[in-house]
Amino acid sequence: MHRIGPLSLLFVTAAASLHAQATWEITPTAGYRYGGTVNGETGKFIANDGFAWGATIGYRVKPDGLVEFVYSRQSTNILFDSDTAAERTIGNAAVEYFQLGGALEFGHDEKTKPFFALTVGATHLSPESPDFGDDWLFSFGGALGVKTYLSRNVGLRAQARLWMSTLSSDTDFWCTLPGGCVIVASNSTFFTQGEFSGGVMFVF
Repeated sequence: MHRIGPLSLLFVTAAASLHAQATWEITPTAGYRYGGTVNGETGKFIANDGFAWGATIGYRVKPDGLVEFVYSRQSTNILFDSDTAAERTIGNAAVEYFQLGGALEFGHDEKTKPFFALTVGATHLSPESPDFGDDWLFSFGGALGVKTYLSRNVGLRAQARLWMSTLSSDTDFWCTLPGGCVIVASNSTFFTQGEFSGGVMFVF
């Protein structure tokens, strides 16, 4: 009977510690995205640089690690840089990333935590024109950043991200019928974009 007390105390302490670690971090983000090129047979299709917004939702699974879901959207115009003619705009589109992965913090400062993250998921390419269909690509990403905890429930988060979407030699976009596609990739490569973003972090 005397052993039940210490064992119960140990169980409660462990459970309380786990509960303290299992916190949520939600960060609405805004930033700047750049890059994004698809090589075609007669030139390059380029996503214009511009504003991006989204959110990161993290669930702490250990003292220095979180599982994270990341969403990021950019509204952009797509340019065609021809090998034989002047650059021209071919249409507007949204480029969205839906990613799931993990983030690992490091450092000994309790208030400021550098981190790196790896994610995997999908890229959604959605043209503005209703005449064309949207497309999904497999993608993955990585990030380096820093979080500053201003209080128990509020902080700041900033990061640099790299997005990479897989393409093949038969990948095409914005199609109205088989063979009637605006963008056609000429070789197997990646659609690569970079992004700088940040926002206010809410912790609970």
